[in-house]
Amino acid sequence: MKRFIRACFAAGVIALSSASGTTPAPLPSQMFDGYWTGLGKVTLAGGGVEQLKCVVTYKSTSGTMRQSLRCANAGQTINASAELVIKDGVVSGSWEEKTYAAVGSISGRVVDHGLKLTISGSGFSATMDVAATQCEQAISIIPVGFSMTEITIGLKKC
Repeated sequence: MKRFIRACFAAGVIALSSASGTTPAPLPSQMFDGYWTGLGKVTLAGGGVEQLKCVVTYKSTSGTMRQSLRCANAGQTINASAELVIKDGVVSGSWEEKTYAAVGSISGRVVDHGLKLTISGSGFSATMDVAATQCEQAISIIPVGFSMTEITIGLKKC
């Protein structure tokens, strides 16, 4: 499973970094909608690395998408949700992480095969890249102002 996470993450980074300067096609909701499961890895500020089990769900309606992200192990829990508005390739919305009682706003854009987002709140910020195919997804979160420095997640739904 570690190879899967690394492969998904590498594919996601390549897909996100290769986005051209042209406007991407509208984000197909069927590419995200549904129940995704997989493994994640969190890098702690002190340098330790912990494995996580993750569940992410997406529900889309006309021009909006809701993401619910839950990852946990014996010592770490991440419980985040996002409400996104997507119009003409531009993403805006709100974000909340319940374990750390953090709320903020999201901005970003649709890129080929996913989303490139920035999350901002009081005392923290993060970048979040989501790369997806019909059956696999890679999420990379780089937070600032938390007890962790990186979260990578590899998911499947098919």
